[in-house]
Amino acid sequence: MVPARDSEVFLSIYKSLMPDVSPSLSLHRVLTASLLHRIAAIHKRCFSLYSVSMKNVLRWVLITGASDGLGREIARVLGSKGWNLVLTARSREKLESLCRDLARDHGVEALPLVADLSREGAAEQLYHDCRGLWDRQGGAVTVSFLVNNAGSGLFGEGVELGSRAFPMLRLNIIAPTSLCALFGRDMKDRREGWILNIGSLTANQPTPFFASYGASKSYIRNYSLALRQELAPFGVKVSCAQPGFIRTNFDENSGVKSERYRRFSHKNGMPAHRVAKIAVRAALSGRGLVNIGIANTFTAWFSKLLPLGLLSAILARAVFALTGRETARQKLGEDKPLIKD
Repeated sequence: MVPARDSEVFLSIYKSLMPDVSPSLSLHRVLTASLLHRIAAIHKRCFSLYSVSMKNVLRWVLITGASDGLGREIARVLGSKGWNLVLTARSREKLESLCRDLARDHGVEALPLVADLSREGAAEQLYHDCRGLWDRQGGAVTVSFLVNNAGSGLFGEGVELGSRAFPMLRLNIIAPTSLCALFGRDMKDRREGWILNIGSLTANQPTPFFASYGASKSYIRNYSLALRQELAPFGVKVSCAQPGFIRTNFDENSGVKSERYRRFSHKNGMPAHRVAKIAVRAALSGRGLVNIGIANTFTAWFSKLLPLGLLSAILARAVFALTGRETARQKLGEDKPLIKD
């Protein structure tokens, strides 16, 4: 059924454009065409996913930060779909163990490459190392799918962290930019490829005490969407997935010491495997920007309605409440404590 108001709009448009055609016939045609267009769009997306899963037997994916957390789960999801994998992280032991598990469970090839992408020049070295890999049949490994997952956070006051944030910024910004440029150029020449950059919900607003981390993820979001337009004419699909809290070791690795904050993060976090499945599905279907999870999608939408200054102030107060930190006014004795216990 079509709402009466919509029917009136269709009729008025088609009366002006097609005065000699029966209104009821015009309305019937436009509704039929609209329905067929929707069916075609759904069929195209489903066929795209099917063709990827059927043709990827000899295709390779490179996943950074693959030894733990979300990167490990992305590797498992893609391994289950038949993708051969090049996995990189700092821990050789974890990588080799994961590669053995993937080969045993899914019958795919999985090759480990140890790299610390927070170091200068590490991304370029990783690219050259990948070009020197060979598969079991003696063919050169060609990366068709790049997953920039490696990243880290750093919790604390920006003026206190200072240069300690530089390795994180190299890992979160410089490394994925370099890898996108290097592998993206090859994909452009082949007229096919996929790039998935893992962002964060913090990209949508200034995030006090995660200031540098949130800003780095804002870069990833905007860079991904711009690169997507540049590479689209060449058959290369660029996606950015923005999860919120995930049940990983992110808080501990970022230096969050508050048990209250960690409990809040874990309670509101999504399982890493679920995030991985949504992110991979979005990338292979060619979506540009995806906020992972219904609650996170609503949060991203709602944050656009508030002025950034007000949103930042709200987030600061929330961090104060969760960590027990004193606000500047509390330190000066001009405000009541947020937490009594």
